[in-house]
Amino acid sequence: MKASLQHLTQEKDVRSFRCYWVRDSQFHFFWHFHPEFEITYVFNGKGSRLVGDNTSGFQNDDLVFLGSNLPHTWISDDEFNQREEQMEVVVVQFSDNIFPGQFLGLPEMSGIKKLLESSGRGLHFPPSIVNRVKTDLMELPELNGFEQLNRLLKVLHILGEAGAAKPVASPYFVPQLGRITEQRIVKVCQHIHNNYLNQIDLAEVAAIANMNQTAFCRFFRKMTGQTLLTYVNDLRIGKACNQLIEDQKNISEIAYASGFNSLTHFNRSFLKRKGLTPKQYRSKFR
Repeated sequence: MKASLQHLTQEKDVRSFRCYWVRDSQFHFFWHFHPEFEITYVFNGKGSRLVGDNTSGFQNDDLVFLGSNLPHTWISDDEFNQREEQMEVVVVQFSDNIFPGQFLGLPEMSGIKKLLESSGRGLHFPPSIVNRVKTDLMELPELNGFEQLNRLLKVLHILGEAGAAKPVASPYFVPQLGRITEQRIVKVCQHIHNNYLNQIDLAEVAAIANMNQTAFCRFFRKMTGQTLLTYVNDLRIGKACNQLIEDQKNISEIAYASGFNSLTHFNRSFLKRKGLTPKQYRSKFR
């Protein structure tokens, strides 16, 4: 899918990078990219994140490092949107020009250099690493001057030395940057996210994209790394996971409330996606 270029403004002579809290009742689909590197830490929230051709769920303490010009978006889910609390996310965006001259060539900077070089597909960090940097990231927007830059270097050093991050996008993903198909994919994804609990009709979705069904299926799989059915089922299973933990409904009720029209299909899809049956998932995480 074509992503739109986001132009990031910077206060000249005040800060060498951007660092801020994003607090909102919900996150909408906004597929975009920018030349700056980005750290996104979800302190509070739940939903789906799209990075390159990867679609994954996120929840509290989700930490991702994005490379330059890597398309991405975070979308809060319906369950969270119905709550009275807000999404709370720390975003840090910086260019490699904050490392002057041969600075990255210094031995002490080897971890940070490796982090930047390996971030092209995005990097997702496990809880053990998140716990080491979450306090620093949460305090970072409130700092100023050298103290703020020094804290950023500390976070980057820890992430670079961790060696436990997993790439997010697939090795085959090649960013398609521009605005030619941006409106098309935004309309499609908005329609899916607004209607995934109901029957999603391929012909209707293809018509929204102004494509025939065969061309749309190739387009959607190439750009998201998934078939339309898999993408929709992932959204439905994400909703089911929330209900299995938070609601008292029986599994059959949850299956139908999550958009599945067959309990057998729900159980099979859930096991394939989560490696557990719905009953096992509820027992493990409730």
